[in-house]
Amino acid sequence: RYAISDDSLFATFPGMDLLYLRLAWSYLEPEDGKFEWKYIDRVVDKYVPKGYNVSFRITCCEIGPYPDSVGELTDGVNYATPSWVRKAGADGTVVDNGKTRLWVPKWGDPVYLEKLDQFHKAFAARYDAKPWVGFVDIGSIGDWGEGHTSFSTKVTPTKQEVKANIDVYLKNYRKCQLV
Repeated sequence: RYAISDDSLFATFPGMDLLYLRLAWSYLEPEDGKFEWKYIDRVVDKYVPKGYNVSFRITCCEIGPYPDSVGELTDGVNYATPSWVRKAGADGTVVDNGKTRLWVPKWGDPVYLEKLDQFHKAFAARYDAKPWVGFVDIGSIGDWGEGHTSFSTKVTPTKQEVKANIDVYLKNYRKCQLV
């Protein structure tokens, strides 16, 4: 939805050297252990040689009604966290926010955390040590990865849930900055 039609626009921002990608996890791991890095690698291949760094937020809850805001639509439900995580036993809630129906994981669910950890282990193995990575945004909790749930469940994540998600990132990323 946010595709750049004319990247010459970047040159109009003096000092701009960072591109920020926010992608739903379901785009990058449509099946357990099978990764689709092409969404990232296309951007990297085009812009890193031009001197840009790239930063990331991988989300687990996207609440927009846009068909392409998540990588998966199954039985009328949008999945930012892949549906196979739910099928593996992760607890969560189907929310109808008036614009779309979406599945929101329980942020502290052990199955969700295990699968999130496995994903970030693979993501970090591929990208953590790259010199062009600006930072990785801890975006696994809340609507759009922003930490709040104002447009989905309206259930505030607990401190324990937030800490458990942060711990996944701290465990897997050793080189790049975490935000």
